Amino acid sequence: MDPLGILKLEHKSIQKLLSELDEMTYSLSVNVRDLSFSFKEILRLLEEHEEKEALMFEALAEGSVEMPLEKFNFEHGDLKEKIDLVLKALDDGDEEVIKNVLHSTCGELVDRIKAHVFAEESVFNTIDWERVDKSVLEKIELLQIIPSRKLL
Repeated sequence: MDPLGILKLEHKSIQKLLSELDEMTYSLSVNVRDLSFSFKEILRLLEEHEEKEALMFEALAEGSVEMPLEKFNFEHGDLKEKIDLVLKALDDGDEEVIKNVLHSTCGELVDRIKAHVFAEESVFNTIDWERVDKSVLEKIELLQIIPSRKLL
């Protein structure tokens, strides 16, 4: 079994939602309710996912598994600013404003999040799981189900 199987399934779910959001971004008409729901759902999943990953990366680091965390830096401030622009436009409800923000900002957000997921997957695929201590493997498998600092 892949020790990061649950995390990779989450990546697939996030990528699926991002693809749907990307399609909405370029549609001729905007269903504000659906778009708003999809965008907020992606944000919710990403937040939970990132918290879980941080704990697992910490567990891997404690187990002497080198993780190039700089690859995963998400430029949170810049993304937060762009996310806030999209949320503000959605809250305003003006279809033209929403379309402009979608075309100028949302597409870039989708691309950057997809790139982030790809970078993680690339690093995960380089880990030699045979060399990782069994207790660390058990910890990261459990952290995917119960993301709690108490498990570290």
